[in-house]
Amino acid sequence: MDPQIDARRWFGAASDAAVSLVARVPDDAWERPGLGEWTVRELVAHLLRAWTTVRDYLGEPRPADGTPLLTAAAYLAQGLLLPGIHEGVADRARAEVGSLGADPAAAVRAVAGAARAVVDAEAGDRLLPTRIGPMRLDDYLRTRALELTLHGLDVCRATGLPVPADLEACTVPALVLLAEVAGERGLATDLVEALGGRAVLAPGFTLLG
Repeated sequence: MDPQIDARRWFGAASDAAVSLVARVPDDAWERPGLGEWTVRELVAHLLRAWTTVRDYLGEPRPADGTPLLTAAAYLAQGLLLPGIHEGVADRARAEVGSLGADPAAAVRAVAGAARAVVDAEAGDRLLPTRIGPMRLDDYLRTRALELTLHGLDVCRATGLPVPADLEACTVPALVLLAEVAGERGLATDLVEALGGRAVLAPGFTLLG
């Protein structure tokens, strides 16, 4: 996938990959460790927010024209440093497990489809509020596509499913956005040197923590 691919195509491709992966989660895998303290079921419940937040934000009043806007990288860099953000995300995933119902694959497919229908009806420069600050829709979609890409890989790792080709393709624009986050956080030099074989990243290094 072209690293400069537009946000909607990346969001669509990552959505399709995630929906397909959830449909292939083995019946005996749902209570396995998923990511950190989450089970696979809780991980998938969290995955729903990549779609539901788009739907919810588009249902709120639009920010006024001329409002300073966040980029995708600034949204991630600032949002992930908010006090208690990670604990809140973990707790919310556990609380939302019930939304998956008896057929998680069907629930994920329905939520993803509804979100994409809402997105398709809006222009890319449509302004929307987020908990971090106002953004253009297409910039926010990049953050959701990154979530879907990363958590799709998490599902593969937790369940033993192979990484499908469509999800593999999504890792290229994901790398582009992560590089932008590194720039926002003053970590670009560390990342470039490590990727270029000049240095080793510290244990536990993350751009999203």
